Amino acid sequence: MRCQEVAFARGTCRIEIDRRPNGPGLPAFVAHVWLTDVSGVTRSAVMERGAPVEIRGETEALALSTAIGYLEGRFGALSEYAHGCTDTTEVPSANPASRTTEE
Repeated sequence: MRCQEVAFARGTCRIEIDRRPNGPGLPAFVAHVWLTDVSGVTRSAVMERGAPVEIRGETEALALSTAIGYLEGRFGALSEYAHGCTDTTEVPSANPASRTTEE
């Protein structure tokens, strides 16, 4: 697993990329996205219907790049490029009580 933090004009996000082979012809990498609020609490980003945001890519770099593009559309221009996560603690799992929905 690779963890990257990225800051945007309206939010800071954590992107974790896992290798998840799903069979022939399916993307082998998936990026999971979390939002970090001003107090440092990290919550899973979810789609309108409550499913966690998962962005797939053929390569780790493509999954990361696509996730950054998606987040840039939601939170504005990059204010700090991706870098390795500074906090090595585990992020919480997608918990319905702590989800942040798309606007």
